[in-house]
Amino acid sequence: MKALLIQPPLEDFYFSPARAAALGLEALKPILERAGWTWSLKNYPREEHRGLVKSLPPELGHLKPHLISGEGGPAGYFRSWRRFGPEPDIISAEAATEKPDLILISCFAWAYAGETLELLPRLRAACPDSFLLVGGAGATVMPRPFLSAGAQGVLRGEAEAGFPVLLEALKGRRPLDSVPNLVQPGAAAAEEPPLPPEGPVAPVIGRVSVGSAPRYSASITRGCPRGCRFCSNRLCHGTVFREASLTAVKRILGDRGIPSPGAGWHLNFEDDNLLMDREYFLASLEVFRERSRRRSFTFSAENGLDYTLLNRDLIRLLKEKGLTQLNLSLGVFHPDRATEQNRFLRPDLYEAAAEAAAALDLPVITYFIAGLPGDTSESCVDALVYLAGQTTRAGISLFYPVPGLEGIPAPEVFSRMPPRLCAGSAAWPWVGSLTTEEMITAFRLSRLVNLLKDPGDFTELIETIGKTRRLHTLVKKDRRWVVTPVPRQDEAMVERFFREAEKNRRRLRGRD
Repeated sequence: MKALLIQPPLEDFYFSPARAAALGLEALKPILERAGWTWSLKNYPREEHRGLVKSLPPELGHLKPHLISGEGGPAGYFRSWRRFGPEPDIISAEAATEKPDLILISCFAWAYAGETLELLPRLRAACPDSFLLVGGAGATVMPRPFLSAGAQGVLRGEAEAGFPVLLEALKGRRPLDSVPNLVQPGAAAAEEPPLPPEGPVAPVIGRVSVGSAPRYSASITRGCPRGCRFCSNRLCHGTVFREASLTAVKRILGDRGIPSPGAGWHLNFEDDNLLMDREYFLASLEVFRERSRRRSFTFSAENGLDYTLLNRDLIRLLKEKGLTQLNLSLGVFHPDRATEQNRFLRPDLYEAAAEAAAALDLPVITYFIAGLPGDTSESCVDALVYLAGQTTRAGISLFYPVPGLEGIPAPEVFSRMPPRLCAGSAAWPWVGSLTTEEMITAFRLSRLVNLLKDPGDFTELIETIGKTRRLHTLVKKDRRWVVTPVPRQDEAMVERFFREAEKNRRRLRGRD
């Protein structure tokens, strides 16, 4: 029997090819092979990684006043809406030629559910004899719309638990209703949480680029006991931290030839809690380094490392083993917000980690969330001013909701709202703490923070912003870049940024 695995196209202002490994589908390959199935995988976003420009969707019309035609450069906002991957009719025609017994679509985030929902009826019509299944975190949190669009089942949570049983059921060896976490049309409890994951973690590794130093992504741990209210990790992977065995990691490296033995390569860990078991993580790094015979191996952890579990010696050791950048996640900056979001906050430990990395010439980027419940324009600016005074680049994430999280709308609200509004790039004021204009102003201010730390050849732009105390950007006119005022910005936020940043510089000079 044959399975067709599809990573569907997505639409957004941007897409990072480095995150295009389709790890959810990669995890299913060994299961299919053990069950005697053949498979093919279509990773459509990676096939069109630059994207095709399209008109802005009507549901994002609130962004139009903030999009500047011809904008570019380091102080800019998003420019053009793009589709990363072919249209549904092309995909369904390709699927029909393969005549698969099973089609599995991975929807990795609810924000991109729309692209899967528009694809399902086309696939159902083109492949009427195929069992049409949807999985992934996006389907886990909101299964009913996929069933209504034509899916014959939604496999929720970690697929490793239910997928082997499903393959047996499709061979007629057991009933479909015996498949763990499988939701079928007409199910009464489609919004109930999936069964918690059990058993060993299967390591997953996928290639995202080629070249002299190929890039891969990997996941070797699952689950998070932290319980941060804004994080959806637990909805799919549970609250118990689990690890893949190092024997399994070695096996998949050998079985998949990832990479060729002795080759130089870069590995990005997609895990959220790599330092929860420090000794395990360090041992896993040795496994990956041995694959390249300890030559030309580098790694990153773009989802961030827990700064409360870092120290100077560990950071030095990680750099020696190939860490190219230290990604840190503060999440929230104010104690009240941290308490409300059940999030740890230790500025002293964060600053120690950032300073230790800087002393080793290891680049640092620090992420925080703007637009959480209880946020204000003032608290958002204060966070940016704080980061401006630290040895780090600022990484801003505009808050987006996920169905099933505590304190956000119920599923019926999401069923009436376009999924695209759940992307951070939509800057939709879901909880009303910040307006769209305030969120986009914060986004532009974060880019200004980074520009001031690395001015490059943008002296005129920086001087204009400093003199006017207003946000400016670069716009291409008559084949040259022109410094241009940003037409829509929250002037009170911008003024507060300059005022508080100057106070902060004075305090820092006073310490010296």
